[in-house]
Amino acid sequence: MTKYLALTIGPIYETFAQVKKTRAVWAASYFFSWFMKELTIQTNKDGFKILMPALNGDQVTFDSQYGSGLYADRIYFEPSGKTKADLENIVKNIIAGIAKEIDPTRKELVENYLKQYLNIHIMEVDISEKGKVLKTMNDLLDQKELMQNYVFEISENHLINYLEEKAKDGFLALAAFGENYKERNFRSVSEIATSTLYRSGEKTKYIKALRDDFKSEDTDLIKELEEQKFDIFPYHKYYAVMYADGDNIGALLKAVSDDFDKLKGFSKQLFEFGQYAEKIIADYGGNGIYLGGEDILAFLPVACINQGKTETNTIFQLIHDLDVCFGNTIGAYAKENKVEPPTLSYGIMISYIKHPLKEAMLIAHELMENVAKKTPYKNSVALRLQKHSGQHMDCCIEKAKTCSWSYIKELVKAYSININDEKKTERKANADLLSGLIHRFKDDMYFEVFSIAARGNRLEPFFENFFDEKIHRGDDNPKNIFLKKVRELSKKVFNDYPDNQKCRDIIFTVLRYIHFINAEKE
Repeated sequence: MTKYLALTIGPIYETFAQVKKTRAVWAASYFFSWFMKELTIQTNKDGFKILMPALNGDQVTFDSQYGSGLYADRIYFEPSGKTKADLENIVKNIIAGIAKEIDPTRKELVENYLKQYLNIHIMEVDISEKGKVLKTMNDLLDQKELMQNYVFEISENHLINYLEEKAKDGFLALAAFGENYKERNFRSVSEIATSTLYRSGEKTKYIKALRDDFKSEDTDLIKELEEQKFDIFPYHKYYAVMYADGDNIGALLKAVSDDFDKLKGFSKQLFEFGQYAEKIIADYGGNGIYLGGEDILAFLPVACINQGKTETNTIFQLIHDLDVCFGNTIGAYAKENKVEPPTLSYGIMISYIKHPLKEAMLIAHELMENVAKKTPYKNSVALRLQKHSGQHMDCCIEKAKTCSWSYIKELVKAYSININDEKKTERKANADLLSGLIHRFKDDMYFEVFSIAARGNRLEPFFENFFDEKIHRGDDNPKNIFLKKVRELSKKVFNDYPDNQKCRDIIFTVLRYIHFINAEKE
């Protein structure tokens, strides 16, 4: 008998879209991951032969350190004598358990609602060729996912209500963090944005400003921090939503699909990447929301002091660290199997803390799917910085263009590493110079002349002509040093990108980001 089983669950993004609070987004994500984890445990106990996700030896499951969801929305089973009816029965029991947790007084009502709301599709197919199992099952599940369930009882969304109000201390929190967790791991947008202040050495004052652990999302945290005499800079009032997704994973799956042991090895690497990535994001100061497979959803500070240190990390450094981690897990496994290593593409939306979270998530996802992944080789970062006023700047940086990408990371690091120290004069000088540069880049005529100079390899005399004041001169002059770095950045970007507008977007947005995290006032 060669009947394979597969299951998919949803609606994940539609559920995200209905919740408003950070903790509810986390809970919505973790709910689906928890469901798949629980299904893995129960089917393994019942004698199902799990193909993917990989099991973790005798432990069966993979656990997160910081409450991120690590389980993807699909599970696959090898032939084992188990049937679709057996799987449906396990799913039914899990849903019944969830209904009891949500509202034991109305268990039957909630259970019926969940059966309508959750899009759970199960496929049972006879497949004779191993190499076609994954593709066949995925194609069928893709078709099934187009068939959405409709809830006829719409007076109350029991799941959303639970995620909004009770998940903070319910079974999801217990499953994510264990019985003895003491600190709240799912923070508000304001807390994430000000992570660097929490780490600044005045933790007690910061905690006092929160007032109430679980009501901080309804509190003007910035105002409270100002009352506690914290230095609040513009970037403390902004947060980032980051989506990331693997590029060209299909080639690796195709190479290992004939060998189920290799396929399970690939699945194990995905889990390991998720666990490492979760720690990298937490060390940066962010919250990993979902890290299922090669997918990432995280909420991040715009910049953040390193844990236990004085230096600052930025989003660009975080991307670099995640890329290295991805290369050491999924990339290394691809090389073992003689496949071109896959990469990661990112969509990042930097928003004001009071900007609707739902909209920020939507834009970040669109940046990843419709911008970063539409470049010729993918492996790109699509970034938007949107100010409180609604003004925004966008760029798409192709990481495959290593010359300019490496220099962008180097430049951002050089001018952000000490933004939290007391050298306000130096920070202000950098911000003032950047403000003048950015203003000039906005001028179409200036940029047209600049582009001609860049294409003609004449940036040095161009800078000497436009920045010839005494204040810019001197080899040891910080302003002169900075101008040389901007000139070098421009040279590398124009060498890597044939389109002048793309060059303008990248240079302008990178400089604007550096200015933003150095500025004392907006």
